[in-house]
Amino acid sequence: MDLSELKERIARWEDLHTEFKQWPVQPDDLAAGLVAFANTDGGQLVLGVSDNRQIVGVDDPDNVTHFVDNIATNSCEPPVTVIQEVLLLADAPEKKAVVVVNIPKGEVRPYRTNRGVFYVRTTSGRRQASREELLRLFQATESLYYDETPLPRLRLADLDFGSFEHYLEKIGLEELKDDPERLLVNWRLLSNGHPTIAGLILFGRDPQRHLPFAQINAAGFFSKACCSTNAHGQKGRQRKKKPGHSQRPPQAWIQLDGDCQTPGLSLHDHQQDRSPDNCQKLIFRFR
Repeated sequence: MDLSELKERIARWEDLHTEFKQWPVQPDDLAAGLVAFANTDGGQLVLGVSDNRQIVGVDDPDNVTHFVDNIATNSCEPPVTVIQEVLLLADAPEKKAVVVVNIPKGEVRPYRTNRGVFYVRTTSGRRQASREELLRLFQATESLYYDETPLPRLRLADLDFGSFEHYLEKIGLEELKDDPERLLVNWRLLSNGHPTIAGLILFGRDPQRHLPFAQINAAGFFSKACCSTNAHGQKGRQRKKKPGHSQRPPQAWIQLDGDCQTPGLSLHDHQQDRSPDNCQKLIFRFR
């Protein structure tokens, strides 16, 4: 961009791909602007233009570019790629310049500020992204998994923390019980105060009422009986369906480790024959 093009852009003023700012800019405001462009269609953030459309410039362009780079890297999640230009103002009484920050459309959308806020760009400025816009952004980059979808109608009270603590004790992580909410967030079982689908199915108080269509499907394979055929003609395989939460949380992983199983019997019938010849190791896993 040169000075004549800058003046033309100022005459047209702000749009979907252009925003003007007078320096200095607050760090949170700058991060929000970068995130909005990256989440939408890219654009240019011009630093050194006042609200009344006057080119006032910045005093130290090197310091400004370093500041912008730092915000783009450390205050945006994931970091936003920026390419900066410095336009020197030859007719200015002091050595001032305008800094043009070029923000391409992000490749790993959605982006958010380090305060956890998602922004999108509009023709008149920027605003927080709606839930529907976020879903579209996640789905467009295939970064949203079904089990991590938050359930906005539910709250923390819909989770059984006693069951969650029992699970932590069972897997030897009882020392993490002091901050269960943070742990649930890190495990993608809680998002912005709302249980995710996985959180509700694993530790919800009444998942069947809220998610009547959801269930856990698991399949296991015998390590030694792969050539055996069961009553359905399947070789060494067992399946099980589980509708939602269990009173024994470790069963949420449907782990049957070392249990005696007979390839020709269903899981409900395995106690009919527990002889050593029929004992096999069967482990069920699901994410």
